[in-house]
Amino acid sequence: MNLPTRIVTRTSAAVAAGLVAIATCGSRSHAQTLLSGPSWSASLPSTSFGASIDAAGDVDADGFEDVIIGAPSHFDGAHVVGRAYVFRGIAGGTATQPAWTLENPTGHFSSLFGGPVVGLGDVNGDGAADVAVGAPLAQWSGAVFVYHGAPGGLSTTPDWHKRGPGEDSNFGGVSRAVGDVDGDGFADMLVNASKYTLEVPVHVQSVGYACVYAGSANGLVSQPIWVVHGTHAFESLGAGPAGDVNGDGFPDLLVGSAGSSSTQAATRVDLYAGGPNGVTSTPVWSEIVPFAASGASLGLSASAAGDVDADGFDDLLIAAPQYESGEQHGRVELHRGAAGWPSGTPAWVAYGDASEPHFGRSLARLSDVDGDGYADWAVANPEPPGVVRVYSGGTLPLAQQPIWTKHGGAPLTSFADSLVGGRDFDGDGDPDLLLNVGGSLASPIVQRFDGGTSCGAPLAAQETVRVGDPPNPSVLLPGAHDGPVIGRVWSPRVDHASFAPTAVLDLLAIGVASANAPGALGTVLVDPHAPFVLSSAAAGGTFAVWLPDDCALVGTTWHAQAGALGVFGAPQLTNALDLVVGTH
Repeated sequence: MNLPTRIVTRTSAAVAAGLVAIATCGSRSHAQTLLSGPSWSASLPSTSFGASIDAAGDVDADGFEDVIIGAPSHFDGAHVVGRAYVFRGIAGGTATQPAWTLENPTGHFSSLFGGPVVGLGDVNGDGAADVAVGAPLAQWSGAVFVYHGAPGGLSTTPDWHKRGPGEDSNFGGVSRAVGDVDGDGFADMLVNASKYTLEVPVHVQSVGYACVYAGSANGLVSQPIWVVHGTHAFESLGAGPAGDVNGDGFPDLLVGSAGSSSTQAATRVDLYAGGPNGVTSTPVWSEIVPFAASGASLGLSASAAGDVDADGFDDLLIAAPQYESGEQHGRVELHRGAAGWPSGTPAWVAYGDASEPHFGRSLARLSDVDGDGYADWAVANPEPPGVVRVYSGGTLPLAQQPIWTKHGGAPLTSFADSLVGGRDFDGDGDPDLLLNVGGSLASPIVQRFDGGTSCGAPLAAQETVRVGDPPNPSVLLPGAHDGPVIGRVWSPRVDHASFAPTAVLDLLAIGVASANAPGALGTVLVDPHAPFVLSSAAAGGTFAVWLPDDCALVGTTWHAQAGALGVFGAPQLTNALDLVVGTH
């Protein structure tokens, strides 16, 4: 049980505003967002470095999120062989040099090994994340290789591999983590073969093919548990993760047929449902664009959006990056998830303009970057000079204006051809955004934009235990995030395991001045004559002290001390926590 924080009236006008800001749930100023400049970048003298990127998960089980980066055109001095690199997560971010290098195991040159790189999650249930690397031109059919993580580090030789279903099928050109689609506790893997050719009953070129391999205690199984393929020439069917669109606890799959140039086919996006028996064999929902408009390439990019309206259902992003109508270039739709699957009407639509000719070519779910409780999403046009826009979730109608925009700026240099969002790479509790930059006039590079505040330089929050002289019991425990952070609830609590076991109520005083005044109740460590606020909680419960998203609070110092109250008698005092308000 958490009781609301209350203001004590002994406040001066000069300090009262700051105290009210800390003690009340005021409106957000949206200082919390993605930072304007990259907090981390990596570049290696490896041709096409960063052509594919992903969050690797925690491959060495050390508690930090790792990053995997592909260089499918890496040249070893004699041949184009391709490579993939895994960068270890460390305290506060990501290392700038790779911890593991994955070499091309195919023996085939120009196989585009590293074309896709994928953080799979834990496919074998050993507690460490696993990764996959595709080589879509390997062995004439394409191949995918899986490397298992472990507490000692990532394997650098493949633990599992699979060749494509036919020659020139481009198998592994796109591979994806999809979560646990069958609910057996193991992560599964989705693989596409966009140029797969149907031979039976007749030869039909490049219909496309997608399949799911299930995880198990021994890793991925050898045969797919779900397969879908196109039916029309050059349909180039492909699939991707949709999130849990109907809220049943199983992730679902989006299948797009955006490549068709045949009058026999429309461009379309189909949704297939995950469940205890795997993925459904027929779609549960579809969006279809007639052939007359099929040049828009609906579904060429599609993504899970997360729950942008906080209704308990994941939502969908579907783009038509080649859409053109007047001044509109590129179209992105957001469809709301629902127990009965999405309706046919998008809840949000955005368009690019002539300066963004392929708006929507890259999409990403971001989790909640602005801290308002709703998932956010990113849309990019990677064509030089390139631009990324981040949009905020919320109640309907959803806002049309982005909350964050980043332009590439360099001529002939693509920007954000790949986006990875929704992961906390620096461990500060805010989701970050990973993107790639590359082109003929710039060395390829991967950048990370951290979630945080627009308050200038980031500042780590601090809370330091002070017991006083003579000392009080050190039972007031620090809150989450190692201190009070703007835009969040700070939640310390009193440990009653050996302190005031009959207490029924805990009080927390937060003041602007410290003290050290011995008395009958213990040593008073927060000056009662200076402005302070008071919060309360049931004995042993966590205090809930909300700090608004206000840059003016960053760097301010406060002092907190608790007292435990029983049914009868005076309060017993605890240690103090000396605080510095931070951005993370």
